[in-house]
This record gives sequence, structure tokens and C-alpha cells, in this order.
Amino acid sequence: MGVGLVIGRSSTIHSWNAATAASVPNTSTLLGAAGPWGRLEYTRVAIEPPAQLIPKLQPGKPRWFFQGRSQAQVAQLLKEAEIAPEEVDQVVKHGVWESVAKGTFLSPPLEFVVAMPSHARQTIYGVLAQSDANPHQRDPIPISPTLVDSLGSSGLSESTVATFRALLYGP
Repeated sequence: MGVGLVIGRSSTIHSWNAATAASVPNTSTLLGAAGPWGRLEYTRVAIEPPAQLIPKLQPGKPRWFFQGRSQAQVAQLLKEAEIAPEEVDQVVKHGVWESVAKGTFLSPPLEFVVAMPSHARQTIYGVLAQSDANPHQRDPIPISPTLVDSLGSSGLSESTVATFRALLYGP
């Protein structure tokens, strides 16, 4: 959790003392030490992601659901997304496949997911986004171009920045 500070000037003048401090209506508002500027009120502000977003950020093995598609149709989609034939063969051989009545689940090797070109990622994730079974593709977390541009001076290793950039897709 971080702390933010907002400084403002009130149009009313208060006489601050311990009794006044105890009666501040917002219990999350705190009083700072007095100085030549007077006494400041401050409120702690959480700058971490909301709790409902946290499950989306948990790492795990990818598991994709291709609604209404067989394993052969999924392999064909990978080829149509311009994934190299040898990489498609590796996914077919080393991915974990599960056919169900409404489609096919695929848990591809993580190396495949990281190595996918952006245009292929956009094509495949566009298909995955059509199903509620793929929340990461259906409701992706938007990344600001400003954040992407600032990665070079972030202090992250070049390999971490390269991996992050490789996972981006979209317009």
C-alpha cells in the first residue's frame, strides 16, 4: 500500500486541538504535525489493484478453451495465425488436450505462449475471447502506451522488458 498526499486550502478556519482531532468525521483522515503552513489533514490512499483484479494476475499454466472447435480445427487455426508448422507440431505433441462436448481445451507449453508473434497472439486471443471460459482473453488488462514506453528506464532487466513486450498484442 502506498500513501498519497493531497494539500488543499479550506475556506473555514478551524482551531485544531486533541478534541477536534478526535472529532474528525472521516476516521481515515489523519492530522499531521503543525508547521508554518498550519496543520495538514491527510488520508491514506491504497494504490494497489482492487481485490477482484488479483485473481487475474495470478500466474499459472495457460489453459485455453476453443468453443465449437475440435483438436484438428484448433491446429488449423494455429496455422492460419501464421505460426510456423514445426511450432504447431510441438503444440500438438506437447500440449495437453481435452475434448468436451462444446469444444476443445488446450494447455500449450509456456514457451510456445511466450514465443508467439504479436499478430498470431491477436488472432488466437480474438478467437479465445469469444468464450467466457477464457477470462484473460475476454477481459484483458489494458496496458498504457506510456507504461510500455517507460519500460526502458524502469530498471528492469532487458530480458524482462523483452518478455513483457512480447506478450503485448492488439491495436
